[in-house]
Amino acid sequence: MILKKDVLPAWGNLKVKDITRRQIVTLLDQVKSRSQLAANNLHARLSMFFIFAVKRGIPGIDVSPFINIDVPAHRNKRKPILDNEKVKIVWNKLDTLSIHENLKARLRLLLLTAQRRNELGFAEKSEFDLKTNEWTIPSTRTKNGITQVVPPSRQALKIVMQLFDKNPNTKWLLSSNYGEDQPFPERALSRAVRNNEAQFTTDDDKPIPHWSPHDLRRTATTTMTGQCKIDRFIVRIVLNHKEPKEFEITDISDRHEYIAEKRRALQKLADKIDEILDENHG
Repeated sequence: MILKKDVLPAWGNLKVKDITRRQIVTLLDQVKSRSQLAANNLHARLSMFFIFAVKRGIPGIDVSPFINIDVPAHRNKRKPILDNEKVKIVWNKLDTLSIHENLKARLRLLLLTAQRRNELGFAEKSEFDLKTNEWTIPSTRTKNGITQVVPPSRQALKIVMQLFDKNPNTKWLLSSNYGEDQPFPERALSRAVRNNEAQFTTDDDKPIPHWSPHDLRRTATTTMTGQCKIDRFIVRIVLNHKEPKEFEITDISDRHEYIAEKRRALQKLADKIDEILDENHG
């Protein structure tokens, strides 16, 4: 295990409260000299460990020393990510497209909530508690079988409330236009983007590179970690990724402890998107 291989030899005689940021960075640099992948894996594990320690009240560690320590090695991404300019183009161009308003709302909510396409596409109104501002995705609809509680940002909640008002007679948050009480099929969202791909253009009418609805979740992820500087452990919880066994949090009451952190993360994400949309570039 990476913690046993790299951490114990370096810090085996130290108490958690005595580990400093300088020691963390030094250790990551040492591992990076051997393997960039190993250094990134160690970064992820240590991030989880220190937040876990703070949440569990380990004596002497009230604040994680890991805050804002960057990933040691940035690997090339093979999967598409929309940069700020493309985020602005996609968001604004949606207003001009001849597609169902619920599909436009779904694309924007994918970016604002960072949840999976089917989890949002098949969301029912009953999953939303508008008093506590929480969206609970049942375990039967999550990829890892773990209930996910999403506290929408103010911007996301505004869209949700608009959907409630516009579609009062259906149980679905994002009902279809097929005349029946049902959501859009999964393929409808991808088809809407694909059929309108040529409409997503820069100011000089050049189409942006191919993108898909799933790229919005990846874009939200990189925006949170890269631009908002949100700890990767918290981002993983926002995404409802399964944790390494030693840090696994499966009990719903235990996971609920992180509602405040998720709320802050998603609000920072939404505020950053607002900032991007207000930028006078492109």
